[in-house]
Parts: sequence; structure tokens; C-alpha cells
Amino acid sequence: MTLAEDGVRQDTLEAPRDELQANAAVGVLAGLLAVQFLVFGAARLVRPLDHAPLTWEPYGRWLLFSAFGVCFGVGLPAAWAGLPWWTVPLAAVPLAAGAAFWFRLRLRRRTP
Repeated sequence: MTLAEDGVRQDTLEAPRDELQANAAVGVLAGLLAVQFLVFGAARLVRPLDHAPLTWEPYGRWLLFSAFGVCFGVGLPAAWAGLPWWTVPLAAVPLAAGAAFWFRLRLRRRTP
């Protein structure tokens, strides 16, 4: 992990790094986007003519931007505060699911 000689130390590539929170945030974002695209694609395959709520406008766009906001809104403070990496998915996934549920309720109230 570390090379040392005559009081001089240098980390090797195997030294632990403090970037795991950002990696977890990007991984959670990729997972959330994969789930969103899978659900929207499956809805299009199952109901090609009537896939009304699972469309880009407005529900898909809201989910996409909320996923970005949640992942970076949780990942950056976790990296700055030095929280363990596993707190990022633990907080980001329920927040994203709550946002999706809230958007769905809001969309249902808006449409007649």
C-alpha cells in the first residue's frame, strides 16, 4: 500500500482512496436510470397503444431530473462529510422512490 524509504512515503495504486461516495452515487444513478428505462420500455412493449402515464412528457422527464438531483444531492454531502459509501444508496434509493411516488400522485391529480 505504501512505499517508504529514508522518511519519505509514497502511496501505491492499491492505497485506499476517499472517492467511494462519488462512485456509489454514480452507480446508484446508473441503477435508477436502468430501472426507469426498463419500466418505460416494458410498458411500451406490453401496451404499445396505451402507455399513457409512462411517457417522457411529463413523468419520464421528472423522474430523470429527480434521479440526478437525488444522487448528487446525497452523494456530494456524503463525500464532503466523510460518511461511509454505503449510506449513499441507503439514502438515495428511498428518496428516489418517494419522488417517483410523489410525481405519480401529482400526475394522477392533474389529469382528469
